[in-house]
Amino acid sequence: MANRTTVTLEAFIKVTVVNRATITTAKEAASALGMTPESFKQKLKTNRERYPDVFKAVPVYETVAGPRVASTDEAANVLAYLIKARDEAAEKEVDTASEDKAEAPAE
Repeated sequence: MANRTTVTLEAFIKVTVVNRATITTAKEAASALGMTPESFKQKLKTNRERYPDVFKAVPVYETVAGPRVASTDEAANVLAYLIKARDEAAEKEVDTASEDKAEAPAE
């Protein structure tokens, strides 16, 4: 289990509000606080909800290469690709089994 970092409200506000002009990405902010980007994003969301007046003027962090939600079309394309690959693999197994029976010596 990874070590947990305790970040004070003072340190969090210093990085996310006071130094926002110099720390432009969530990844940089997380690093400055010794947090993982995921933990930082969760803490930011929680603090934005808890202290809306403090964070209302703070711009949203830029998104840098990270997980994103796929569109419905992308998900449908992935599904179609996987079904096609499965069907092709099944056909190959049937062909191989047929060849093995044809090559088997007669007893």
